Amino acid sequence: MQRGEIIVWRSLLAGVALSLLAEAVRAQPAVQRRAWRVSPTASIKIHAPSGELVVQGWAYDSVSISGTLATGESLFGGGSLTGIKLGAEGSATAGRTALLVRVPATARLVVRSGAANVEVIGLTSTIDVGSAAGNVDVSGDMEAVIAESISGDVHIAVNAPSVRARTTRGRLEIAGAIREAQLSSVSGRVDVSGVPLGTLRIETVEGDVTIRGRFARTASVDVETFGGAVDLRVQQSQRVALDLRATDGTIRSTVRDASGAGSGARLEDAVVRKGTTMSLMRTIGTGNGPPAPVTIRTLRGRISISTELRRGPE
Repeated sequence: MQRGEIIVWRSLLAGVALSLLAEAVRAQPAVQRRAWRVSPTASIKIHAPSGELVVQGWAYDSVSISGTLATGESLFGGGSLTGIKLGAEGSATAGRTALLVRVPATARLVVRSGAANVEVIGLTSTIDVGSAAGNVDVSGDMEAVIAESISGDVHIAVNAPSVRARTTRGRLEIAGAIREAQLSSVSGRVDVSGVPLGTLRIETVEGDVTIRGRFARTASVDVETFGGAVDLRVQQSQRVALDLRATDGTIRSTVRDASGAGSGARLEDAVVRKGTTMSLMRTIGTGNGPPAPVTIRTLRGRISISTELRRGPE
């Protein structure tokens, strides 16, 4: 190749490189920012079709949104001091949206998303978060939490009087001091841990369920599953009144029967078998006070009961 041809080829390659760089820049716009003034208890509704969304509570009477947008999406927003709707809209064709929204910590929040991963932190109010295909993460001290994802995982670590969470295929992980919780899943696993745990209502079709922690004095547990396995891990100092039934499954336990004298027999020895149904009604634990009622029903899953030595405040 002659010198002149080399120069031409270098020029062409440089032009292609500049073109690709320009396309990459166009695909991921620079950081954008917008802000609105609102009251501390305003209703905030946020929409994020894709990418990543973080909503953070702060001490200012305003809403701020910043971040980068995928090509094909744009920011929108508007409303009044008492209520505002904002977020991203459009269909992404290149790049990935990443947004940070700061809202008053005491504002009431609603988030809706098609595929974005959503994280909510630092709010003290009522929140309602739903993402069809993304993960949902919520943490903090809140009045009430409603969280849902169809195929994504839901992680909730809060101190709250009320939690409602559900998923179809994703995993539910619930932790904290929760007075009352209603959880449901089709095939996703449900893991609950906390000190103290209050009233729990859990329903799954095929999803396994694990419950561990210390129950409050007024606690109760009700679990129903078609084919999922249920694993209940009770602190040894906690008294629990078990009402278990596996219609076409099994009941297993490493716990001693506390209702008898002395060390007691193995809890499995108290299981009643009638046809393909196994059932057990017993109180376990060595603590004082009334036992927390625990009702577990499974059609063809396994129920496992065990104790842990770990202690925690009520």
